[in-house]
Amino acid sequence: MLNDITKYMSAAKTAADLALSIGSIQNMVTRGELKAMRTQGGHWRIDTHSIDAYRKAHNYRDRPNSGKICILHQGDDLDPLLVQSLDPDAIQLMLHPLELLGIEPHISVLFIDARYVLQQTMHERMIEGLQRKYKFFIYNSQVLPESSPFLRIPDLLFVPGMINAEFISGYAVAQRLEQKTQRGPLSMPEAVVSPG
Repeated sequence: MLNDITKYMSAAKTAADLALSIGSIQNMVTRGELKAMRTQGGHWRIDTHSIDAYRKAHNYRDRPNSGKICILHQGDDLDPLLVQSLDPDAIQLMLHPLELLGIEPHISVLFIDARYVLQQTMHERMIEGLQRKYKFFIYNSQVLPESSPFLRIPDLLFVPGMINAEFISGYAVAQRLEQKTQRGPLSMPEAVVSPG
């Protein structure tokens, strides 16, 4: 049924894109304001054409061409302050690895929860391919066993614990400063490590 994954977005991703709550998105689907379908698991997948039509009808700004932060998170324990302050022009939240298949070209950095890696829903080759295109961080890396193949991927960066609003906003500020100064990469917070 999901023949064209890039044609649909999750309710959470749609909520982030439109700066609305997931409940509002579900109500809009019920009222017919957004076209959607349900997966076998009961999750809404929203037609991207109806999202674009809604954006146009409600005078949303165009999406930025570069610099968006993408977060692929496992579970419902993401920092509530981060979730509340999601700016769809700056941060894209994904809740399932399949959403990476339709990743937009203007993503500049990926933060991926190591708990997805543990479930083997992401393969080492997929991470290496994404790493060639984007800056790439695995957070919650303290859960990775020493035998994890991801610890052997060169230049992969790890954040030992959970990311939060302060970490992401600090990263976004550093990213903007780096773009303005053009002096090369700025140093990351001490929580980010690269295995030796």
